[in-house]
Amino acid sequence: MKGIDVSIYNGFIDWRSLGCPIWNAQWGKRDDLRGFLWQFTDRLKIANSFFDGNILYD
Repeated sequence: MKGIDVSIYNGFIDWRSLGCPIWNAQWGKRDDLRGFLWQFTDRLKIANSFFDGNILYD
């Protein structure tokens, strides 16, 4: 079986023990987890349309 991309959606998880990149969906002005991707909103307005607002870290 080949590798499979997975997502885990949960209120709390010990993500540091997983050993994989973390996408953090935390609305607001700061990212408390600093994974590989931070979704700070689902209402980012661009040209009269709304999108998820994401920051991808290096």
